[in-house]
Amino acid sequence: SAEGRAVALNAPQWERVEHPVVRLASEEDACGDDRGLTGQIQPPTSPGFAHSMDLRHAAVAQEGGHLHITVALCAPWSTQWSPRFGFDHVAFGASIWKEGAAEPLVAWRHSGWSLQPVSPVPGLSTEGVLPSGELKWTLEQPDCAACVLRLDTWDADGNGDWRPIEREAGPYTMGGPPGSTPVMDRLEVRFQPRR
Repeated sequence: SAEGRAVALNAPQWERVEHPVVRLASEEDACGDDRGLTGQIQPPTSPGFAHSMDLRHAAVAQEGGHLHITVALCAPWSTQWSPRFGFDHVAFGASIWKEGAAEPLVAWRHSGWSLQPVSPVPGLSTEGVLPSGELKWTLEQPDCAACVLRLDTWDADGNGDWRPIEREAGPYTMGGPPGSTPVMDRLEVRFQPRR
């Protein structure tokens, strides 16, 4: 101090603030509808691909400024190739949109070997496949009051590249009309984050 007396300074005290996890929305999807957006796509002919990309359920929850997204499939998760993230024979194209927007706010791709932002996705992480049988992602809440989560399934090779479409399905290629959109199944969840 100015008078030359010693002053004891207290160390800062940190407190952990717990935010409740609030479920915002969930959607179910019929099993057996994994045939592409026009119903004309066939999966690869190698064993393990039959209905491996068939969505069953997705949910969105909020914890403070973060979203938790979980997704489940109709078939059990394949781990035939010992993938890093605990699943193979399916990959996800995920995005969040403002209701009615022409472009997504955030988008990412996730295969058993890679988690790749397609556009910047602040805070994106995954715990892989949980014991509950759901795949989970966490990310910062995008700026939207009325939001749409879009989940598309396809499959990717070990480099994370989407498998090609040929007129006839092959061991590791999809079958379908040339120029088809690379989506085997799609599920959308509409939700409104809490402020």
